[in-house]
Amino acid sequence: MLRPRQIVILTLILCFGFFLKSLKHLNGLSSHKSDKISSLALKDLDVRPFHIGENDFAAGRDYARRMKLLGNRGMKLNSKPNTFSAYDFSEGHKVAQNTTKTKAKAKESIKNKKARAKAKIGENATAQESTTYYPEAEKTRLLENRNSHTETFTNQFYPVYPEKKKDDELPITFDDWAKLIFNNGPQPNSVVKLIEFYQNNMVTAEVFYDLLSAMIDDSNNKQHLLAVYAAGNTPSPNSFIFLVNALKKEPQGSQAAAKANEQMKAYETINNVVYLKAVIENQIEDEATVELAVNLIDKSTSAYLENRNPSTVDATQKARLIKAYNGFQSTLERVIALYHNQSSITKPAQSALQRIKNLSVVASDLSG
Repeated sequence: MLRPRQIVILTLILCFGFFLKSLKHLNGLSSHKSDKISSLALKDLDVRPFHIGENDFAAGRDYARRMKLLGNRGMKLNSKPNTFSAYDFSEGHKVAQNTTKTKAKAKESIKNKKARAKAKIGENATAQESTTYYPEAEKTRLLENRNSHTETFTNQFYPVYPEKKKDDELPITFDDWAKLIFNNGPQPNSVVKLIEFYQNNMVTAEVFYDLLSAMIDDSNNKQHLLAVYAAGNTPSPNSFIFLVNALKKEPQGSQAAAKANEQMKAYETINNVVYLKAVIENQIEDEATVELAVNLIDKSTSAYLENRNPSTVDATQKARLIKAYNGFQSTLERVIALYHNQSSITKPAQSALQRIKNLSVVASDLSG
């Protein structure tokens, strides 16, 4: 059994304990407990609304307590800006922070390494320049090589056209060629070049034949000979007409006249006889031209069509002959009708016409 004195002491101790507990409840949580407050409790304090209940005094007391707790939290966070024990960062945020710092340090390290390497290269280059000797010719070669690489690079973006030298310029106009052909006397090499350009369509027919006309009218007889040579090496209706006109101008027995007669023989061949059809049709009223053309056709048909029969003409020959002499019948008949009183024209025209007709018979026999 407890004595009355012991019971009184125990009662006083219990009452004092209850008193301390009540006092602590009224004053709020201690600073130690406020640091340990959970995030959920803080969130609850932030969002829980204030409202007046049945007991106005109790509601006001609760509101004051909440404000005090919120104030204590703010003071604690502000007093320790570099420590986040009262605020919970996510693991992802921490990793991101560490990664950013690591990258910054890595960039700084790389930058420092590059600076040191660049300084070292500069020192080596300076030392090498002071000890390396290039002969003057080698310096020129290196410089030219560098310039060529620069041009190759810039040409990728826009064309760079080198300046043309006078020797590289191609003659195109009449004046260009006249300087080459007439300056410093006759120039056979320039005439050969003119022929090549004309055959490759690099000079127009107008410029070509205007130059030949200027040459045949030149006071130098060698220019006449070169003009005839150029016309003879470019077979065409215009060249044939030019040769005829040259024969009209040049004295008989001159070098140019002899060369013109020689060049005309080329029109007897099966490849060039076709040009004479166009000559006759366009110069039908020029007696001299028609006479020369008809006589050449007569010689050509005599060479290729005389004594032809089915046994001596195969299919390939037939096709080639027909292609060469096709269309001459109507042209020769027109010549015979127009110049029926001039035997120098009608006689060779009739002979050629008969051979072409015989070729048609041979061709029909081969087809049958």
